[in-house]
Amino acid sequence: MQSALLHAQQSGCSVVAVSVDGTLVAMYGLKDLLRPDAKQAVHFLLSVGIEVRILSGDHIESVEQIATAIGLDASTCVDGCPPADKLTRLKAFQQRGHRVAFVGDGSNDAPALAQANVGIAFGSGTDLALSTADVILLQPRTLAVPDTLIIPKRARRTIIANFSWAFVYNVVAVLLAAGAFTPLGGERIPYQRHSLA
Repeated sequence: MQSALLHAQQSGCSVVAVSVDGTLVAMYGLKDLLRPDAKQAVHFLLSVGIEVRILSGDHIESVEQIATAIGLDASTCVDGCPPADKLTRLKAFQQRGHRVAFVGDGSNDAPALAQANVGIAFGSGTDLALSTADVILLQPRTLAVPDTLIIPKRARRTIIANFSWAFVYNVVAVLLAAGAFTPLGGERIPYQRHSLA
């Protein structure tokens, strides 16, 4: 049994043991499957300057395998991280002036989802995760995460640019209508005073 446990952990599995009357009768190795676009999503986030980390309650071998598969350095990953520890680490990032987005779908992610500046959960997550997240992604695409973070920034830039051009246009139009450009050779709209007598 000991060798089976070691083999399961080294292959990146989380091990669940079953005992009857104090005697070990079975062990199950559980392993998370990566979403097909997870590596692409992480690469995109890194390319636009967003720091990506893994906070996981899983065993170190499992976390390191996932990190390697999606192109992250193992030093940016934390294993054996209970919900309270995730919350503490998020608060520490925020106290250093970082804005934090947290992605999770389990009940143990709920405190971190609530604390993050933006909590993101997949629609397939637990009810507790969905009730504490700010954003719920209905599609099971990991690439929806960078879309969620980047599209609002682009929209904000577009809105600011449009307001700026509209402000300049309106200022020039008002000055033109008021005759402010007449000394520069512009034509003034003729004004005639009428007597009511």
